[in-house]
Amino acid sequence: MNNDKSPLVSVLLPVYNAEEYLHEAMSSILAQTYSNFEVVVIDDGSSDGSNAIIKTYAEEDKRIRPVFNNHDFIDSLNIGLSECRGKYVARMDADDRMKPGRLCAQVEVMENNPDVAFCSSYMQRMGAEDICNVDLSGEVKNLPITLLLGNIISHPTVMLRREFLDKHNLKYPRGYDYAEDYKLWTEVSLIGGKLFIIPEPLLEYRISENQASCIHQEEQYDSALKIKNELLQTILNSNGIRRKKVFFELYRLLSDMNEQNLLTPEEIFVMFYSVLNRYCEISQH
Repeated sequence: MNNDKSPLVSVLLPVYNAEEYLHEAMSSILAQTYSNFEVVVIDDGSSDGSNAIIKTYAEEDKRIRPVFNNHDFIDSLNIGLSECRGKYVARMDADDRMKPGRLCAQVEVMENNPDVAFCSSYMQRMGAEDICNVDLSGEVKNLPITLLLGNIISHPTVMLRREFLDKHNLKYPRGYDYAEDYKLWTEVSLIGGKLFIIPEPLLEYRISENQASCIHQEEQYDSALKIKNELLQTILNSNGIRRKKVFFELYRLLSDMNEQNLLTPEEIFVMFYSVLNRYCEISQH
């Protein structure tokens, strides 16, 4: 597969004040066993030495394409998407490391499964043996319903089919602070986009107290609840769900229990996941 006819992959790498770890991230990308790729590096208004590091790499390797933007993460992600020329877009964070076979493994899945819109994998914490996101593997069934449980997809492990995004005019949305990826996955799932999870760790991720998910944990939680509510309402209103009145009555009752502090929002979504998943299984027989 890794030859002149292999599809171009665009690695989308947003960078903000990442000089401490950027060399590691870039080195892991350049060490990929799959070579037909470009790296679209978006400097999101860094004030440290990231800019100089990016320029040095770009001067040394023509596959690296630097793009500079004012500090606006969502805007930078979408500018990055528009700059990507590859058939597939592989997301990456500036403080993580790709395993050498990541791009090759994901391209193989995408090429062999043309109906798959996006592909992710397990990941491994740096310096540890434990592997994360191991609950699901292969093609995920009933994806919209499964996403009611939460964001099952780690953003920097994802490879996207760019044609699918372009066809449906999809991009990272505003209004979902620190959970814009989760909202995008729900939008992809609701129009029939399929997800394939490779059951091996293709990314090493770093835990840091400076991560957005740590600093903005409360905002991320609020955004996730908003996304789950919107997703559930869309599922219940879809043509595939009969006896809508029963489900909406169940939703009303569970919401009342939440207001009385008898159920947490997470427990409500888990209940709906179980009921809707079972409903789909019965309907398919």
